[in-house]
Amino acid sequence: MRTKPAKLRFVMVPSLALSLASCVSLPPEPPGQGPLPLRAEAGEEPSIGRRPEWGLALSGGGLRSALFSIGVLKALFDARQLDRFRVLSTVSGGSYAAYWLYTNELAAGPAPGAFGQQSLGAPSFNRRVCELMTSGNFVTYPQMVTRGLTRRGAVRLYDESIARTFGSRDTEPPIRIAQVRPGTPPPTAAPYLVVNSTLIRPRPKGWRTGLYETTPLLAGNAEFGYLPWPDGSPPLRETVSVSGAAVQPLLRQEILTPNPQLNRLRPLATDGGTSENLGAIALIRRGVSNVVIVDAEHDPKLRYGAYVNLRDRLRSYGAVLDVPSIEAQTRRPGNPKVGTSLHFGTSTSRAADGTVVTSRIYYLKMRISPGVEAQLRDMTFLRDGEAADERFRLARQSGAVGCPGVDGLPPVPRSLFVYNVAGYGDYINERSPVRFTRHLPAFFRGQFPHYLTPDQSFYTDQVLAFLGLGVLEGEALAATLPAAQ
Repeated sequence: MRTKPAKLRFVMVPSLALSLASCVSLPPEPPGQGPLPLRAEAGEEPSIGRRPEWGLALSGGGLRSALFSIGVLKALFDARQLDRFRVLSTVSGGSYAAYWLYTNELAAGPAPGAFGQQSLGAPSFNRRVCELMTSGNFVTYPQMVTRGLTRRGAVRLYDESIARTFGSRDTEPPIRIAQVRPGTPPPTAAPYLVVNSTLIRPRPKGWRTGLYETTPLLAGNAEFGYLPWPDGSPPLRETVSVSGAAVQPLLRQEILTPNPQLNRLRPLATDGGTSENLGAIALIRRGVSNVVIVDAEHDPKLRYGAYVNLRDRLRSYGAVLDVPSIEAQTRRPGNPKVGTSLHFGTSTSRAADGTVVTSRIYYLKMRISPGVEAQLRDMTFLRDGEAADERFRLARQSGAVGCPGVDGLPPVPRSLFVYNVAGYGDYINERSPVRFTRHLPAFFRGQFPHYLTPDQSFYTDQVLAFLGLGVLEGEALAATLPAAQ
């Protein structure tokens, strides 16, 4: 198997600066919060029903999460499971993936096939993968130093990078979030999109004041209410940018809301992960019966911090989140290279009228499962993948801007993903020249797949590795879901 070329990554100083600049979380929930509403907002019910049957949450985690999430979306699409989701809730890197998905679909206009065909189906997927590889070098370290050290420069650089990497099919003027409406009827309907961010002005005290949802139909939170857009809505790219603004001093942004009272306070918002990094609360509070969570946050010691945050904050509202295998893992944290990636449990809440609402939880943790590890050792797969990787590389280089050279290739085979996951995992975990990172605190270690979130300078093999791992683990997830009707 071809060894990935060595790339000296000077990660320590930039990663440390970015990490210190970000904020960890909201204050703890005040006591006596009372029950969750456990239903869709009135303005949403005609589109998604009072209690939607299926919802998908894509976690934060920067480029790593975005690419892993795209891989999971691909696996769900191929298994004909993506159509079942009526609500898609995203945070930070998960929001990048949603931006990529929706702008690709809207740019195609009315087109036959299920939602996702223009992004994830044949023959489009070949070109979409190639484009992500071409634009994967999101923000380089020289750009961080020359343009990203002032608030105005950092916001502009960040927005440009999101548009180039994940919004190449966005329009001018840009697509607004109100245009991303769930169509009717299924199965061609787009899921109802919820993009999660965190209000930091006015000063938040917990979820009721800090959590902030932006959707195609309305925006708001429990404190200020969920109000419809009167005459317009912000660009989808801007909403996504705020959702992923993890470096608060530089990337926090003033937002436009449909609430005049809140607008007078000149609201500032930042990364949704500081409230709830899974995006799951948006589904649980709507009473979604089946909640699928994709957790790709940086978690090198497998402490499941986003799960623990969700569980403990839900407890303040009288709700119980219980995923037994994760509960067991949090009692013995560690990071063996191979382990369980799929977990199952429930979230049980009691509504104000006494009604008990239970959501079934399907939880996919970004990790190398034993089933995928076996594939990474299959030399037949790896030889086929190396040949596919070479064909894809040559076709990509032979084409012009936009990757037309890959259009004539057969659909990207699984073996190409297996090869890149195996090759990149071996490189970064075993052969990386930056050996000193092994002696740093766990947060700063570049261990695949829990590679550093602040490292925004992705390379070609990283794109294929994280996207490929999402495909492979997403296939296992799709196999556990009940057959779609």
